[in-house]
Amino acid sequence: MVCWPVDYDGAWTLAGTVRRCGIGLHSGKPVSVTLKPSADPGIWVRWSSDDAAPVQLKPSQVRDSQLCTTLELGDRRLATVEHLLAALAGCGLTQALLEVDGEEIPLLDGSAIGWVEAIAEARSHGDLKENAEYHAAKEQQSLIESRVIAINDLIARANVIDVTKIENNGKVI
Repeated sequence: MVCWPVDYDGAWTLAGTVRRCGIGLHSGKPVSVTLKPSADPGIWVRWSSDDAAPVQLKPSQVRDSQLCTTLELGDRRLATVEHLLAALAGCGLTQALLEVDGEEIPLLDGSAIGWVEAIAEARSHGDLKENAEYHAAKEQQSLIESRVIAINDLIARANVIDVTKIENNGKVI
């Protein structure tokens, strides 16, 4: 039995990695996607064929295309993303890395259920608390938040000094 998030207020990623292969609906070419955990907020895409940094997905990347949703990610396009993205959102994931091989997302059975099953499989790899990358990112986030609190405290205690009202009796201060 898969346990889905009981609330969607926090950050949720995968506990493990899972890969799905298939045929691109529009290209007819073999394609694959590997879903991976991510410590970074948001859904990210990286092509397995190059060393470029992952690109975070945003609604502004949607481009006009027929019969599918296509994203323009720099100089590349990724087509037929709708079922995978719906599954990620529907399962409550707020952060994940999609490593893509090809120009389309695999069709699988033509619905989102194959992606929901893949996400369930990745979640079954273990408790998120066991995910070292996620744990390290949460620790770093905690350190940064502590530093922000300390800086805000310093700012709150700071006094503004009007140097024109300081008497220096002819001495350089």
